[in-house]
Amino acid sequence: MTPRRDPVHDRGAVTLFLCLLMLLLVTLLVATAFTLSAAGLKSAGNIQVRREALAAAGLVIEAALGRPFRTFTTALPKQTVDINNDGHADYTVDLGAPHCVRASRVRTGTGTSVTLPGLADAPAWNTTWELQAVVTDPRTGVAQTVVQGVRVVLSDPEKVVGCPE
Repeated sequence: MTPRRDPVHDRGAVTLFLCLLMLLLVTLLVATAFTLSAAGLKSAGNIQVRREALAAAGLVIEAALGRPFRTFTTALPKQTVDINNDGHADYTVDLGAPHCVRASRVRTGTGTSVTLPGLADAPAWNTTWELQAVVTDPRTGVAQTVVQGVRVVLSDPEKVVGCPE
């Protein structure tokens, strides 16, 4: 005669199996959460670096456009930008020479958003220029290109020199 198995002993094996299964599921859940958070952190870091690069390009472009436009005819290579003001250059910006995209004569009698001294009676031109800046992170070597357009009102002689058709 075989001895009868006690159901209490069988419950211990089932409980152990269920505990191991739950431990495996919790481990998978934690591993997945860790992977997703690491990917989110990398994504946020990339977005921050991209925004800093855009800001660095914007600073160099604004500085170049802050001087008289007719003097800005050549490229400005190797402009360094310290974005976080810690005394170390964070980005290097290579600003290419401006490229004239289009020019149209200002119609007399119509005002423009820009008034230049001495252009009231002289023919003037609405010119559109394209500026291209390549921003490089010296630590990683990653580069990003930023293209920006600007409208400039030029006199006839300035237009002939800077924006020939």
